[in-house]
Amino acid sequence: MPIRYATHRDLDAISHIFTAAFWDEDYSGRFVHPYREQYPDSVLHYWRRKVRAAFWDYRNCLIVSVDQDGRITGAAEWGRVGRPSALGLKMGLGLGLSWWDPRRLVAPLVKVWNRIEEWMWPNRAAVPDRLDASSRAAPFFTRHLVGVRSDGWKLSTLGVHPDGHGKGYGRELVRWGLQKAQDEGISAGVITSDGSEQFYRKCGFDVELCKITEGENNPLSEVKGGVIFFKDPH
Repeated sequence: MPIRYATHRDLDAISHIFTAAFWDEDYSGRFVHPYREQYPDSVLHYWRRKVRAAFWDYRNCLIVSVDQDGRITGAAEWGRVGRPSALGLKMGLGLGLSWWDPRRLVAPLVKVWNRIEEWMWPNRAAVPDRLDASSRAAPFFTRHLVGVRSDGWKLSTLGVHPDGHGKGYGRELVRWGLQKAQDEGISAGVITSDGSEQFYRKCGFDVELCKITEGENNPLSEVKGGVIFFKDPH
């Protein structure tokens, strides 16, 4: 089943897929968006902003799976973290851009536009102080990301259209990033949602590091899931 880089015209389809895939996921659904049934459009706009930001950030690779008719069945956001000198290539463009490269301006401009949108059309499905809870929780788990795990590929988001469940699309989207990591001799990591742990183990993530919800006063303490898995280089 083909995997390809996402194009700009794919972004709306990806946003709809992520909205459906994470609708009842414990963090993005119940915790962040408890009013999603009343305001479903707010959730879709939330994902549109996230997908837009991911697409224009050259540290990320937004990829899609397609069926035999070319329809998008799933999507994943893989990001390259660590040493800029080790960054690979994305569609022939360096993921590690020079300081003077004008493409560096795109991602900050997209962030500004997203903030303007959030101000003009507030996310009524969300609890406002939970929208940045994952960022505020970072100090509780980033201290574990040292050594070989400080430089690698990170699977940030993975979603498959409901009609494509059980057909292997998710596994192929995961395999894409694992192969990138293997080719570079570096690690690959993922933070799992509740109930997805066994899926990622079967995909090859064999090191269970910690949970992002652990620690006193962690803003994510009531969220289910959040296990950090790694596949280390061999």
